[in-house]
Amino acid sequence: MERDYATATNRDVRLDIIMDIAELPGAESVRSLTRLFEIETDMDLKVDLLDSLLGIDGHKEEKLIMLTLGTRQGLPGEIRQSAIDGLIDWMINV
Repeated sequence: MERDYATATNRDVRLDIIMDIAELPGAESVRSLTRLFEIETDMDLKVDLLDSLLGIDGHKEEKLIMLTLGTRQGLPGEIRQSAIDGLIDWMINV
């Protein structure tokens, strides 16, 4: 699915792939979303990738990695805020 994501040019198709990956069981789904987050250049899709973690139960360590990436200095405020919101949720549910 990551390969499909990388070759897709339509935002809606990419969003569908994000949701499909988020529905897969196991920690690998979070690792896959993290890899996509790192290569994504569209800021709105980066937010969507972070937000997709909310629907995934468990896999705390993998989620923490991705959420921490989202708080990096230099990223737009909207992305950083989404990551911070995710970290707050993560802390509540630890």
